[in-house]
Amino acid sequence: MDLHLDGKVALVTGASRGLGRATALALAREGADVVIAARSQGPLDEVAEAVRRLGRRVLAVSADVGNPEDREQLASHAMEFFGQVDVLVSNATALDLYGTDSPDRAFWDAHYNVDLLAAVHLTELLAPGMRQRHSGAIVFVSSISGKVGEGSDHAYGALKAALIAAGKTLATALAKDGIRVNVVAPGGMDEPGSEWERLRTSDPARVAAIEKSIPMGRLGRPDEVADCIAFLVSERAHWIVGHCLVVDGGQYPAVA
Repeated sequence: MDLHLDGKVALVTGASRGLGRATALALAREGADVVIAARSQGPLDEVAEAVRRLGRRVLAVSADVGNPEDREQLASHAMEFFGQVDVLVSNATALDLYGTDSPDRAFWDAHYNVDLLAAVHLTELLAPGMRQRHSGAIVFVSSISGKVGEGSDHAYGALKAALIAAGKTLATALAKDGIRVNVVAPGGMDEPGSEWERLRTSDPARVAAIEKSIPMGRLGRPDEVADCIAFLVSERAHWIVGHCLVVDGGQYPAVA
């Protein structure tokens, strides 16, 4: 897209697969160097090698962003290695609990710590450097589940809604410092190892019905959402602040 991200450093969480991986590669293709974080070092190293093949520098950090100490170390490693972080994409989520017999409280705690607090805390850790340069771009990855009441997966939907609100309030606070905060709310995405892949096996009729209800007739792909994130963090989107961008092929039915 020629978004002129050369010289920028982007930190992407949940980057070992799916949307996080696609986002790291999209930003690298646009010229950014990247810091990628996830809990699993092996898959993370594979993404790092893919970034290097694009000719960009990369730092791969094994971290559980649901843990405050890991978040602080991640931000510290990024600053030590690159000297600055210009872009934050907080994509990590606690979806790995689904399909397990974890108690309901575990879902609430995990989404609170991984989806919401990680985004807010990493913003707090990285904003001072962005403020000094009067330049920065942050994207929180929410979901259309945070905009509708689905009657299931309550913790996921509620905390994704909180993430949209946090993005709006932080955008208002940080815009005066040249830091833009926005939110992306994807619809369902087909990706290996995802909840949708599991549902295709356990409940194929449900997946087929959902796909039929989507105006575009299918679930999305991670790269389709990643391209939108790359645009939002670029200077071409410099007047977009505090926005929640729905990227879902028309799946979300409401008007606001």
